[in-house]
Amino acid sequence: MAEPYQEALPLVHGDMEYSIAHWNNLIWGANHKTVTSYDPDDYSSTAGPSFASADHVFLKMYATTDALYAFTRDDGESGTHQLERTTTGTGTFTEVLEIGTEENFGLHRSLVEIDSDTLLFFEYEEATRVWVSTDSGENWSVLLTAFTGSVRHFHGAIYDAANATLYVMTGDTDDESTILFCDDVPDLLANAGTWRTAWGLDQDASTRTPSTSYTLAVSGVYQSQATRAVDMICVGDYIYWGEDTSTTAGVKIHRAHRTTHATETVATGLHGQAWKLDYSAEGVLALATNSI
Repeated sequence: MAEPYQEALPLVHGDMEYSIAHWNNLIWGANHKTVTSYDPDDYSSTAGPSFASADHVFLKMYATTDALYAFTRDDGESGTHQLERTTTGTGTFTEVLEIGTEENFGLHRSLVEIDSDTLLFFEYEEATRVWVSTDSGENWSVLLTAFTGSVRHFHGAIYDAANATLYVMTGDTDDESTILFCDDVPDLLANAGTWRTAWGLDQDASTRTPSTSYTLAVSGVYQSQATRAVDMICVGDYIYWGEDTSTTAGVKIHRAHRTTHATETVATGLHGQAWKLDYSAEGVLALATNSI
């Protein structure tokens, strides 16, 4: 039986908005329209690149091996959202993907690096899409679109490179909330429609039946608030996540074995939605939560 989680720990590596990224041995962040890098060794700061347009304002920051990305929106009530990229950290970002109107958004796990060439971007909104780039983020196309009503939106994904497995998080109702996985990303890229069906993204949530071969289960249940997550982290032999749900009874932390996918609950009684996980060199698993 999992013991109640009792100790409140400070958030590791960043703020509650996840508006920083670690890239090229520097910490990158932004405030509205200004990007800045910070050197953790001497605490110095340097002005970063400008956004692709003077009208763009900052929302999220992502980093891959070769590039730094800013997710921005037009400065206005009905502007578009876009993904911008720099490979130098100087000059000006280049807009590489226009997502759409303000309803189309990205969370802190929306951008996923599979390898140096292949990136995925998971939209956070109804009729949500998965975008793919196979040239290190320079060009993008739609890989798949979830059937409207199958899930409310994608919460993002992480890639377990050691086991070549992609984990995809969806929400928000019980039927919509799943942790899907793919152990053959090249096949996903070549046969996205097959995976759309396997993941139950081609049918309404009320009748949705994702394949149990590619969906994590908690206590034998494949669709529930136990598998409603917005962040996951690989530590040792396991992948951990917390519940992105509000309940006065307290939320839980679960983990799945990275090869067998057997799951267990490891902590209970947390207060607030589990939004961000981190792991320290001392072996401490830290969790940032939102209020109930």
